Amino acid sequence: MMGTSLPSPLTPTPPRPGTPTRGSDGSLLLERPEKSFDEIHDEAERPPRSIYLSPYFLTALCVLFLSFVALLEVLKYLSDKNQGFVSSDEGKHYLWTYGPTAGKI
Repeated sequence: MMGTSLPSPLTPTPPRPGTPTRGSDGSLLLERPEKSFDEIHDEAERPPRSIYLSPYFLTALCVLFLSFVALLEVLKYLSDKNQGFVSSDEGKHYLWTYGPTAGKI
């Protein structure tokens, strides 16, 4: 068995990082991390925040919905006041019935 040198069982090997070791009095010693938890947590990449959950977007969405409600109220008031939006005669029945459909094509 020449050429191979095995460590003797009495030779202490250095502990691996993060493994607990025993002090001279037998107490358990833990290796301190190089950075504190707060430093590691601050450097960690945070997941991206959805734009739809931002306060600005939610505020804009509320304003948009409230403006739609106000617009519908104004249209209802004008419709009741003028007894409808447009007066139509019988000759233009097909125009206002099928006109919007033709406009979508």
